[in-house]
Amino acid sequence: MFKRKLFFIFSFLYGFLFSQNRSMNLMDLNINNKINNQINANETKENELIFIIKDSLFQENNLNVKIDDKEKILMDSLKQDSINIEMYRIIAYDKVETFVDTTISIKKEYKMNYLRRDYFELLPFANTGHAFNRLGYDFFERSVSPQMGARSKHYGYTERNEIKYYKVPTPLSDLFFKSTFEQGQLLDALVSVNTSPNFNYTIAYRGMRSLGKYINVRSNNSNFRLSFLVKDNSQRYNARIHYSSQAIVNQENGGITPGSLVSFEEGDPDFLDRSLMDNRFNNAESQLTGKRYHLNHFWKIIKDKSDLSSSKLDIGHEFNYETKSYRYNQNLSDVFFGESFSAGLIDDFSKLRKIENRFYVNIQNLYIGDFTASIALDKADYSFRSIYYSDSGVIPNKLKPNQVFLNAKWGKRISKFNLNIDLKKTIQSSWISDHFLAEILFNLKSKIVLSSSIGYRSQNPDFNFMLYQSDYKNYNWFNPDYENQKTSHLSFNVSHSSLGEISFLYQNIDNYTYYRASPSIYIEKELTKTELFLISQGFEVPIPLPDASFFVNPVQENKTINYLKIRYNGHYTIGKFALTNTFQYQNVNVGANEKTNNAVSKSLNVPEFILRSTISFTSDVFGKAMRLQTGITGQYFSEYYADRYNPLLGDFINQDEFLMGGFPRIDFFINAKVQQTRLFLKAEHLNSSLTGFNFYSAPNYPYRDFVVRFGIVWNFFM
Repeated sequence: MFKRKLFFIFSFLYGFLFSQNRSMNLMDLNINNKINNQINANETKENELIFIIKDSLFQENNLNVKIDDKEKILMDSLKQDSINIEMYRIIAYDKVETFVDTTISIKKEYKMNYLRRDYFELLPFANTGHAFNRLGYDFFERSVSPQMGARSKHYGYTERNEIKYYKVPTPLSDLFFKSTFEQGQLLDALVSVNTSPNFNYTIAYRGMRSLGKYINVRSNNSNFRLSFLVKDNSQRYNARIHYSSQAIVNQENGGITPGSLVSFEEGDPDFLDRSLMDNRFNNAESQLTGKRYHLNHFWKIIKDKSDLSSSKLDIGHEFNYETKSYRYNQNLSDVFFGESFSAGLIDDFSKLRKIENRFYVNIQNLYIGDFTASIALDKADYSFRSIYYSDSGVIPNKLKPNQVFLNAKWGKRISKFNLNIDLKKTIQSSWISDHFLAEILFNLKSKIVLSSSIGYRSQNPDFNFMLYQSDYKNYNWFNPDYENQKTSHLSFNVSHSSLGEISFLYQNIDNYTYYRASPSIYIEKELTKTELFLISQGFEVPIPLPDASFFVNPVQENKTINYLKIRYNGHYTIGKFALTNTFQYQNVNVGANEKTNNAVSKSLNVPEFILRSTISFTSDVFGKAMRLQTGITGQYFSEYYADRYNPLLGDFINQDEFLMGGFPRIDFFINAKVQQTRLFLKAEHLNSSLTGFNFYSAPNYPYRDFVVRFGIVWNFFM
């Protein structure tokens, strides 16, 4: 950890020192821009412009160089004069390019959080970086290949397709900071440097520590990323390389006890200090770690030309090697998870190693469009420590599937239509991961955009549904006969620049695989020696409520699940005021003849309604030196049988005993922008003590109380 931080600091200092000459030129050019703006464009000539810059740059700074060298540097300065924010490019995994955005907006306000993305369909736990419960789904967002599991821990894990590559004209840094909950902070720092036009590297590190308001919920996460953009002098060879090392560590307390649950909902003033509440256990910790080495490089057989009718041909290779492990430690076993093999230490450990090689050919042509054909070889090794001989049979300690994929992607613009097709087919393997998605986008008018997609996929369940081993006897299973989960997909979107966007998503799911909680077995708690002594002395001691065990089973739904999601997004402005709304309706039917009934738990549970509305005011202040934005955001979702969190598996479990939701959340925020610095101040859940203590992130896990938090995002263009 120390070496990583030291390497990051030296890289930052190097980028800063390396950029000083450029920074001086850019500062001087700010003066010259004022001069240039005063010169009539019709009368400006190159020699006159050079003369003005010669006079302002070289005479003022007394540079002792030859005239030829001066003019060469001046021409370079003229080029730098055209540097703008759009030249600081961010390249995603799918090669989509954006640029650094230093504005403030409501969308930025929604993304000012631990994940730096919108939480509309996510419900965070009380402590930052612990877990997230789902309010909505899109099953096409998941990876086609089976994953290791522990899905609740992967929200803060940066996947391969989330790594960004930077292409910058001068060194760039991005600093993100936000306060957390008790004794900690969240920092995400990035430095990107171009040592030459053909070599860009980016170093990033996210560190987070938060003690939390409740006992034994500390989060301590780290995420190191290193990425490169490489080209040769001929511009034919191109490579994108990255390395990541991540660790997500959380203390686990199993949620508050039934007795504390009563005190919480009654708003007992003695327990407004949440550290006084009793938890199920205080001796457990979970840890998700991972390392990844990634290389995607290609050779341009036919280079790009300015002629639009010219062709382009690339051949390439993508290599990805990644290791992940999930560990659950507990000093002493607990009856909450049932009987264990040992009354002592619980140490569950699973590991996944994946090696992926993909060879591809890309053709771009005015008539063909953009077509990529590839063949991929994937090897996985999902393992536990040893083979387990149970009463029901042998539970192996490994799954080692090998898959070979044929993949084709095609995209083309025809008049006002954009067409895209993505096809992936498994060959020569008993593990099948087939995928098909066709998309069409149509510009009806200048303000209206229509898009639609249709797709189908068949994929294996995640590894932990098929094989799992634990020191707890009830958490050992092997399900080699599970069938593929099959999803049919249909979506339709209509977007208008003024009226907003409405989207329709329908997904049909067969063999849906999930965890289901077994009916609770209540365990009477015995009084402690202290409680027995107090009773003997005549004191009244409340009898502790019985606790419930937590047993789960992986199951596959034998009926078809029909999932419908309709969402509306709208943003309206009246002068300096704005109203931003996001409304979502969801419906789940299980089985063709079953009627919708949201009061009954199903294999897939979501709230029927999710609402979010923001009223904001935005204006320039202090002579336009600062841009200020302030407002109120209200959020609400209807009651439903939310999934229950299981720290042992690091996953969420379907349950039918606890209805959750129906509580409003109101936030007040003040944001400001000064040059490239954005400041964020938010009073979160300010109504927590006014609208009743019935707010939860998951059964037995209360949502956050009222808290004021501060954040900052700062970009340096050196």
